[in-house]
Amino acid sequence: MILTGAGYPQRDANYTSYLGNQQPDCMIGFSNNFSYRGINLGFMIDARIGGEMFSMTRAMLQSNGMAAETVINGSREDFIVDGVIPDGNGGYKPSDQPVNVQRYWRNNMVQGNIGISEVNIYDATSVRLRSLNVGYTFPKKMLAKTPLQSLKVAFAANNLWLIYTGVDGIDPEAVSGTGTNATGVELFSAPTTRSFTFNVTVGF
Repeated sequence: MILTGAGYPQRDANYTSYLGNQQPDCMIGFSNNFSYRGINLGFMIDARIGGEMFSMTRAMLQSNGMAAETVINGSREDFIVDGVIPDGNGGYKPSDQPVNVQRYWRNNMVQGNIGISEVNIYDATSVRLRSLNVGYTFPKKMLAKTPLQSLKVAFAANNLWLIYTGVDGIDPEAVSGTGTNATGVELFSAPTTRSFTFNVTVGF
């Protein structure tokens, strides 16, 4: 990374930002069902592999000192950014300039519309337990002395568990838009909805 003479990240004069491409390289899934003595268990695990997303939420947390990465070894001491600075002779040398933690994160955010975007572009890969369902069909002999011909109870859950995400604390599917120029941009977005259903099926 080419830094300023003071050791801070910099942008070009055109304020061009790269926000990545949220479209996955591939999508895979695995589902199965098990049945035993009237008990049925089914599940589906799916994964979005590849793609990138920009998290404005993390950028805002960093600029306000609320993100974990703004604290280094339990304190906010000056540190040296990994990069090169001008050497005064038309070339570059490894940075030896300590930078202030607060100024560093504020510097990343205040330049242009969304700051230096590369700092907060993340792998959009995610793996999740998309659905789980459990059901039980009562045997007919248990219903022999009742007016019922059949009875089944079932429980289902969707979007139950985000097993892996490349973005700490963020659901990669919770982007601000999918049909606009905000595709792949996440801004204080709520996680995708988790739902639970319970049903009873009765036959007479």
